[in-house]
Amino acid sequence: MLFAILALTACSQRFAVSINERPVFDPRPGASAYRFADSGLQACVNFALQQSGASFDTLTILACPDWEIENIEGIGAIATLQYLDISNNRLTSLAPLSALNRLSGLNAAANQLTDIAPLLSMRTLTSVVLAGNDGILCRQLEALQQRLQGNLTRPADCSG
Repeated sequence: MLFAILALTACSQRFAVSINERPVFDPRPGASAYRFADSGLQACVNFALQQSGASFDTLTILACPDWEIENIEGIGAIATLQYLDISNNRLTSLAPLSALNRLSGLNAAANQLTDIAPLLSMRTLTSVVLAGNDGILCRQLEALQQRLQGNLTRPADCSG
């Protein structure tokens, strides 16, 4: 059945085919370079590439608010990323962001974050939004506030 679908549409348009939210066919050049375990992140990246006309190697802005993302593992593969909006998702960790050497702006508001240690060592960050993540350690917020000054939007409360 899958072969029949691919055979019938191969000449008309370029599109990805997935089964149970896992891509099984994607004819776009370089598509195999970006596979993410989280289906929300995968969908957001696919959408961004379709909308912007950008390629995986030139993507500088990625806006993924409300995509129900739980895991951003592998996002470091988007080496050109400069601004990332992952607000209103279900994230508990930002550790994969440490691989993004060009990231300067981050909106991670309204997630379930408790540890922002990876952000403390990211020297390219100039603006961060963390509102709605009241479980973040106070000492980590203070350290990030010292570095970013007024370019940090803090949660209303913090932990510890």
